[in-house]
Amino acid sequence: MKKLCLALILALPFYSAAQTINPNQIKGIGVYASGYTTLAAIETACGVNPCQVIVATPQTFTLAANHTIPSTIALYVQKGGSWTLNGAFTLTVGSGSVEGPESGQIFAGSASVNGLTIARPEWFGSNVITTAVVNSLRPGGTVIFNNDAYTTPFVASATAPNCMPVNNINFIGASAPQTLSDWTGLTGGTIIKGGMDFCGDNVYVKHMGFDVGSAWVAAGHPASDALVFEGKAVGNPADPLVKNPHIEDVVAITNGVGNVFHAVRAEHTIGASILNVKAAMAFHCFAFKSINSTLEGLDAHGCGGDGLILKGDNYTSASNLTASKIYVESINPGDTGAGIQLQAGETGTLGQVHVSNFTVNGAVWGLRIIQSSTGGGGTAVSNSSISDGLILTKDVLQPPIGFIVDDGGTGGGKTVANISVSNINFVNGITGAVPVRFLIPFNSGVLSNWLTVNSTTSNLFGNFSINGWMDAGAATTNPTFSATGVGTVVQATGVTSQRGNLASVSTSPANISVSPNPFLLSAGRDGGSDTVLVNGVIRPPVGGSPITIRSAAPASPALVVQNSTGTANRFLLNDDGSALFGGLIQPLTPGGTVTVRGDAASTINFAVQNSGGTNTMLVQGDTTTLLGSNIVPAATTQNPTGTCTLAGFIPMRLTNVTTVNIAVCQ
Repeated sequence: MKKLCLALILALPFYSAAQTINPNQIKGIGVYASGYTTLAAIETACGVNPCQVIVATPQTFTLAANHTIPSTIALYVQKGGSWTLNGAFTLTVGSGSVEGPESGQIFAGSASVNGLTIARPEWFGSNVITTAVVNSLRPGGTVIFNNDAYTTPFVASATAPNCMPVNNINFIGASAPQTLSDWTGLTGGTIIKGGMDFCGDNVYVKHMGFDVGSAWVAAGHPASDALVFEGKAVGNPADPLVKNPHIEDVVAITNGVGNVFHAVRAEHTIGASILNVKAAMAFHCFAFKSINSTLEGLDAHGCGGDGLILKGDNYTSASNLTASKIYVESINPGDTGAGIQLQAGETGTLGQVHVSNFTVNGAVWGLRIIQSSTGGGGTAVSNSSISDGLILTKDVLQPPIGFIVDDGGTGGGKTVANISVSNINFVNGITGAVPVRFLIPFNSGVLSNWLTVNSTTSNLFGNFSINGWMDAGAATTNPTFSATGVGTVVQATGVTSQRGNLASVSTSPANISVSPNPFLLSAGRDGGSDTVLVNGVIRPPVGGSPITIRSAAPASPALVVQNSTGTANRFLLNDDGSALFGGLIQPLTPGGTVTVRGDAASTINFAVQNSGGTNTMLVQGDTTTLLGSNIVPAATTQNPTGTCTLAGFIPMRLTNVTTVNIAVCQ
């Protein structure tokens, strides 16, 4: 037997730059495998003590049965050394310790290898991540990659998906690649061409890229999602959730914003951890459909449908998701739909989602919530928060919307409820940009600390509150809230504007209460007539201008003041049969007419008081009627400082109105 003592192994060939084995790495004796013709003979030469087997030349062994190399033996494979293992059996390396060159094949033959702690695709003869590669590892083992391009049969094919099912495995690249300047693919670093699909538990992916870009597809390869974690039975809700996937320092690209593919898709998973991912040129840049999972750090570019979509489907649950440090940007004008999207699709639901610290630049919709669930009533998207964001409107092809809530055109019938949106800056350089637009009810929600710059009408639908809304910028059109749904009730506080210190509210035929004073009321639509519905006490601020109500135009019908039901054209009667109305009522231009009606067109059956409280009506020579100072409900108290306490709301409509410059008590 040829045993070599440690003292004699001073320059044994190995895979390092000098192609030698470092004697300090050898614990116990060293044995050259080339001196023996069987695995049993090598193991006998090593004995029972720690031993290093040096594989310096090609050798062939035939297995007659499954065989395990003792755990006291480690393999060191020199560049140029290899083992061809034949037979329909498996060789297990008991110690798991195999070290070999960064490139070059070290295992071949019909037998399998198992039990390794690390493996490289090159060790099995190519840059393909095969079944032999992933099955060679023991649980917790690692596939190591060079700065090179690789492929795999484990892809998320649109026609025949084939996921990698191995559990407890790590994929560690040499470095993450960069996107090409024309966004057609990736360059440099470790790249998996054609993408990869995982369905095993406890899979760790780090320092690599997944390229299904347009250059790859143009070369004749199929298009698909780039990086995917999903259940083994794709689309089956009964399939066990994939546990604890981890993605870190990864880049993924597909073949364009108009093709319905994902750069990264993590669905039907639980305990997912995503850190520092770049995704580009996809319809969905990052789709997150998971439970109890986190995403921190997403850089998304060119996302036709959405940069980040957090979604619950009928086949995969989604709840308790946290996403932060998100950046979404268009590459070309109009190529990014929603920056961040929350969606419940089909019969799915989405809840307990928390998104924070984000920037969206150039998306058509900065934030979007879609309730596209079917199956009747109920809540589809709920109990979630979005906070601390900047929405910029770079080079979009249509007027952008900061925050939209809709059903995606499906009419699903479910609701969106208990959503908090706070600390958002919506900065617009585009004519017609809209801060918020709710096309379905947004119920029991809160918008707070919203700054909008250069915006136009916001459309509201639902029953929720706005706590802090600041309008700024040089746009000539005042910002406007417009209720788009019957029964909409919005309580808005802390509404301010730098555009003449006016915020604008238009309701049709909704119930919007805004404070502090003053605010501008503009015309809305109600049953074919221009109307504005106001709630509460209306009075001029202390030391401010009187209340002014103007009719639409001299050619329009005369101004009509009526109660909330519109019956008998009767206006806000108190218990004593009187109504208290204050301010100046005049036509839009001299010569117009103003009519204040009571129960009948021919009768004025309520008292009008001036600011002094006397029943005095002043009529100007141009048929304008000048009235007093206050409109109050019966159970309202006032004091000389100009403040008031509401004991209830008085609804009223002002018909055929364009401008009302008034104040509402808080």
